Amino acid sequence: MKFLTQNEAIAVDETLFTECGYSVDQLMELAGQSIAHVTYHEYKTVPNILVVCGPGNNGGDGLVAARHLHFLGKNVTVFLPKAGKSQLLQNLIKQMQVLQIPILNNEIELNQVINQQDVILDAIFGHSFKHPVNEQFKKILEIINTSGKDTVSVDIPSGWDVEKGDITGEGLKPKILISLSAPKLCATHFKGIHYLGGRFLPSSIIKKFNLDTPKYPDNSLFIRLYI
Repeated sequence: MKFLTQNEAIAVDETLFTECGYSVDQLMELAGQSIAHVTYHEYKTVPNILVVCGPGNNGGDGLVAARHLHFLGKNVTVFLPKAGKSQLLQNLIKQMQVLQIPILNNEIELNQVINQQDVILDAIFGHSFKHPVNEQFKKILEIINTSGKDTVSVDIPSGWDVEKGDITGEGLKPKILISLSAPKLCATHFKGIHYLGGRFLPSSIIKKFNLDTPKYPDNSLFIRLYI
């Protein structure tokens, strides 16, 4: 299994846009749906899921996943401390409002609801993240880490270096990691349950970047990795 550097991960996305005709919102929808399906698969019997979203595309993936989890019957709450300003993210926020999915935006509210949750979906930072974590998000990571709740991280455990892992010791400690498209180098330091999601890579991308992507089973949007 090939693990991508940060630059390779960014290049895969750019190639999907420029050479393959994908749009940002299309990739976000595909990623978010696979994230929701993994989370549902692992937590079928628990009702309450807190989706913690950052301001970038990783947060957008989380908002899409929140919508899909809502339609899969989960009681979803979104924590969005810093909303992105793009029209795409504003549209996703509007969808949360239409579906009456609560959106929280400060640490006081986070502390009030976190004990009522069964699992936390971490969609804060993605593969474009660079250290350091600012003070606002450092506190949020601490609240999640000390909550005792199962955490599922999207693509990169938030606070981790994309290639070197949890170099500060302050990153999240997820039980489950969902890599998107292909695992990033930091996943070599992850010892929990690992899934690959995002069944949308054209064969031209797989060949260009030498990705030994495993074959997804049947009609599944994800596959468990044992690496």
